[in-house]
Amino acid sequence: MNIAGLSLRDLEYVVAIADEGHFGRAAERCNVSQPTLSVQVRKLEGALGLVLFERSNRRVLMTAPGQIIVRQARAVLAEAQRLLALASEGRGAPLTGRLVLAAIQTLGPYLFPLVLRMLRQEFPMLTLALSEGRTADILASLRDGRVDAALVSLPLPASGLTVSPLFVEPFRLACPADHALAQGGALRAADIAGPDLLLLDEGNCLR
Repeated sequence: MNIAGLSLRDLEYVVAIADEGHFGRAAERCNVSQPTLSVQVRKLEGALGLVLFERSNRRVLMTAPGQIIVRQARAVLAEAQRLLALASEGRGAPLTGRLVLAAIQTLGPYLFPLVLRMLRQEFPMLTLALSEGRTADILASLRDGRVDAALVSLPLPASGLTVSPLFVEPFRLACPADHALAQGGALRAADIAGPDLLLLDEGNCLR
């Protein structure tokens, strides 16, 4: 059977004919002309390889196969309406479920309270789980699905993840007031290279 051209509208036509018992009234109900409805029904019959209706001047009767097709058409149309209703509910439904949010240890203590408050106000049905870690570990958790979203420092290595910058902060150097580096302005990385430089552990994006 070639039913590539089958549409929900075709099913509405055959259901209307079955209900009205008349092509003219069915066409009026479907807001189309009678010739249009007749042509589409004949195309459907051709696609199915079945005669659905016995036509006469007084009344249109369903054939035995037509009764089966009409019954199934009603079920399909009912499911289509249900699908539309579910989609409509989904567009207005609040975000629910469990969200695992991770952050590097230098951001978590400062941003988690703010993010937590905002998410709870906006999505009260959402269950939040927070975690802190090193960038490398967080990225691995994102890739394998253990973490849904993360707050990290950019740039990141090629990761295949969607990245959305939130804000920009400058790096600042902490040193004694009488240190030689405290006398200048902006510094280059080469200016602060040396054995007495304290850095975060390997695997931290801010190292």
